[in-house]
Amino acid sequence: MVSEADKINYYFEEGEKLWDTMSAHVVSREFFVLWENVQQPRPFIVDDGGFSLFGQEFRLEGEDEEHVAHYCWDTEEMCAVLALESESWQHKYLLTFDNGKPLIYENSAVFLEKYELEHGEKLEIIYDIISHIKSADPSRDVLSLTKKDYLDALAGLKSNHDKVTVRAMRQLPLFSIKKLIKSAVEDMAPDELSTQLSLPLDGSYALVPADDDTTVEPVRNSRAHVKAKTLWEIRLLLDFLSISCRNAYENEQFYALDFKKAEFIGVPQNRAVSVKFDVDGDLMVSEGDVLQVYLRGSREPFGSLKIDLYDGSFLYGRLRWDDHQDIMSCKNELAARPRKSPHEFIALAIEGLT
Repeated sequence: MVSEADKINYYFEEGEKLWDTMSAHVVSREFFVLWENVQQPRPFIVDDGGFSLFGQEFRLEGEDEEHVAHYCWDTEEMCAVLALESESWQHKYLLTFDNGKPLIYENSAVFLEKYELEHGEKLEIIYDIISHIKSADPSRDVLSLTKKDYLDALAGLKSNHDKVTVRAMRQLPLFSIKKLIKSAVEDMAPDELSTQLSLPLDGSYALVPADDDTTVEPVRNSRAHVKAKTLWEIRLLLDFLSISCRNAYENEQFYALDFKKAEFIGVPQNRAVSVKFDVDGDLMVSEGDVLQVYLRGSREPFGSLKIDLYDGSFLYGRLRWDDHQDIMSCKNELAARPRKSPHEFIALAIEGLT
């Protein structure tokens, strides 16, 4: 049986056969879609050590992370690509033809940061960049830095900052970099930016920003670009949605929160009482959820349980009921379940499309 990773071989084998007579068709999206409909490629796991493709060896970023790959058509590059991703990065390999033979171009990895840097953290690195540049060339105007100058200076600071922070700063667009540099310069004394001595004649050593008379043009709304998906990509997406809804429905059917080990907090009043549960493992609930409470053997709801707090170890909620029955006598017979949702209907509807 052909592995998911090796299915791309058939794409290039057929392309090589047709190259001499139909080269334009071979490099088209239509040819890729034909291969996709026949092979029906699915995502696959890539080993940590890297992978080989047509005799070329490729190493992967992000050690100790699971790497997932899939083949698709890239509308911007206008060619087939092998897209890889992990928890912290995305990588793209362009799969093209060179006189009918496979040719691979490797794009730079895009790192996905788990948090957004605070403004103060960004300024701290900008101060270090300015200092680094001025130490090498005191006469350099930092306000006119290019993106390449910025990246070169940032590379010289790797040892002073953690990798995640440096990667986040590398991803900043040029306009954000210039805005940060301008903000940093306004807070610095001219002596720090120039070899010429400056006196605080206006009561401050900071530079006085020049008046900006430029008129800012209003940003016009542009049409959103929606990536065109192939039929196979749409089929995979529908399968995923169907399975997700089906799993959610089955969870609703079998999931129950038992009151046997629950602890009532305080004295029940007006047919309501606070409840505490000791939790073992993850629960499919969130704060604010309202579950229906049933007496064992009954199909009619006994009451409701609203989740007030859930921290993974304990769950606190508010139990309310309409029956006049003594709640303490039937506590061990109670169970809370999620309210009925449209998940089953949605799953059936999606399955009808496929």
